[in-house]
Amino acid sequence: AASAVAGAAQPPTGACMRALWPVLVKDPDRRHAAYSLESVALEVVYMFGPVVIVAGVGSWSTVGALLVCAGCELTGSYAFSFMRASRTWRPDGQRAADVLGALRGSGVRVLVAAFLLAGMAIGAIEVAVPALLDETGQRDLTGLLFGFWGIGSMAAGVAVGRAGPGKDPPRRLALLLVVWGAAHAAVGLGSSPLSIALLLLVAGSAISPTFVCQNGMLDKLAPRGTLTEAFTWISTGLIGGIALGSAFGGTITEAASPGTAMLVLGSGGLVAAVLVGLTASGPLRASSAA
Repeated sequence: AASAVAGAAQPPTGACMRALWPVLVKDPDRRHAAYSLESVALEVVYMFGPVVIVAGVGSWSTVGALLVCAGCELTGSYAFSFMRASRTWRPDGQRAADVLGALRGSGVRVLVAAFLLAGMAIGAIEVAVPALLDETGQRDLTGLLFGFWGIGSMAAGVAVGRAGPGKDPPRRLALLLVVWGAAHAAVGLGSSPLSIALLLLVAGSAISPTFVCQNGMLDKLAPRGTLTEAFTWISTGLIGGIALGSAFGGTITEAASPGTAMLVLGSGGLVAAVLVGLTASGPLRASSAA
């Protein structure tokens, strides 16, 4: 339950922070680096946060651990709200008032669909990897192996930050989604904890660069005055995909095998890559003023 509440809080909170980067960092190259740094910071939190909470607080009191998590969330939210940039930000007065909002942008709709498809791979991994380790009698290594997943993403986030933004973002995004889909599907081929860890490391290396590329594209694709909402929709699409991947992943694992679940649902990233490729010269090159 705590995980569900935390997940529900992430889209609006993260969207508000990301929407400020174009205001704080005007230079596209530096903004790309900022998105990369944010992605790396999130991976550090995802990897070490649970360890700190479980080892340092959870062993003493479960209620205490939840209170510490809530306190961290409140502290971060208030710190963000008291920043000068946050308090002085005002919505674009020329935003068109309609029901669709950010979804009026065809490029935003494409990205929401793409991350819905790609998110299924993450949901499948979270269900199928523990089941795969069950077969080897080493389910207790699940947390450690997921750490390799995060390390891959963190290292790739640092690398893509130094590499700079691509000259053709839609093409880069399509290629990254191919890697995302193929690498996550390949995790099902693991037959031992070591092989699974190495495959998760490779799969993780597609995550941060994909989000960094998408974040930079959204600056130009979101209709005027809807950037915060657009980021929220992308997060919502991803979380929806993770939920579907977890549900279908469990069903496929029980009916067939964990490897089959990852192969079927991991390929959602490949479908997302095809979608991005087909729209690269149209919706994904639309102007933010549309």
